[in-house]
Amino acid sequence: MAEVPQILRFPPAATHSFNVNHLGGAISSADGYAFPALAALEGLCPALPAEYDDLRASGEAFSAALALAGVDVRQVQVKTMLHGFLNLPGTLEPVSATLDLIAGTVAATHERIRG
Repeated sequence: MAEVPQILRFPPAATHSFNVNHLGGAISSADGYAFPALAALEGLCPALPAEYDDLRASGEAFSAALALAGVDVRQVQVKTMLHGFLNLPGTLEPVSATLDLIAGTVAATHERIRG
């Protein structure tokens, strides 16, 4: 993360502010609806962390917790990308490949559920 300019980082003070704003108040009020890691994890989907993301460690921990809960997890670290990279045009790589991976995972899950 040292290679990433500070303006593109999520230092602890910023993530705390984001969380308070997201919750509309105290972090102690957080539940599984606000933060999926606090919910029953069975049946949730896999995570897709970016390589250069201050939040990557929490995404990896979330993936590990999903696996422990029996979720079919496929954790993929998208190299060279920053947090929010899926907001970039889909014509760029690895954005396009990542969107294809997500679409394929959703389609396979849908087929598995439909039987």
